[in-house]
Amino acid sequence: MVDSGFIEFKLDYQKTRKLALGHKLSKSIRAGEHTLTVDCYPRGLFGGNYPGDDLPLHLFLAIKSKNINLIFEAFVVGKDGAPSPSHAKRTVAFESIVGGGTRHATLFSFLKQSDLESLCAANGGVVTVVCGVILRHDENPITVPAPNIGVHLRDMMGCTDGSDVSFSVGRETFHAHRAMLAARSPVFKAELFGSMAESKLPCVTVCGIEPSIFKALPHFIYT
Repeated sequence: MVDSGFIEFKLDYQKTRKLALGHKLSKSIRAGEHTLTVDCYPRGLFGGNYPGDDLPLHLFLAIKSKNINLIFEAFVVGKDGAPSPSHAKRTVAFESIVGGGTRHATLFSFLKQSDLESLCAANGGVVTVVCGVILRHDENPITVPAPNIGVHLRDMMGCTDGSDVSFSVGRETFHAHRAMLAARSPVFKAELFGSMAESKLPCVTVCGIEPSIFKALPHFIYT
């Protein structure tokens, strides 16, 4: 299910330039069953990395749900009523670390004061900023299983499926995978993919080591 909603701010530069830094204008958007608030700061935010010559637009989705995806966009409407492609931004929501599943979407530095001034001059003294939100509900979200790549890699140890190299140690043969060995050991990488003779052999004979000791090596590589 998808819900959407739009609101607009009409900004008069001659008035907004007199507002204090951090002054907030707020409007609500109704999207389906959800009400969202857009906070507009015509003179920017206080301190930090938010200079007063920018116009940050903020939208906060006050709902604790992990089953909603949010897209927030804002654009300036020109004198002809059409959106201005050079003054448009879009962002997706992210989940707040401290919000317990609350979704937030923010557009910082949406419009500079110099641009606001020139746009107002070109549009009869007032510029219209339209803000829109699109909500997508996942009523039956897909459950992502816990990562178990370690188990899968361990199951590959000694398996002949996909094996492209083997080692003959004493009277025993150990099957392995070149890519795995090379990724885990620079020695195997040089031996199996370098200029050594073993790089061309399907079966490498290993001397001077007991099979029981060599068996511990694949266990280290694959786990």
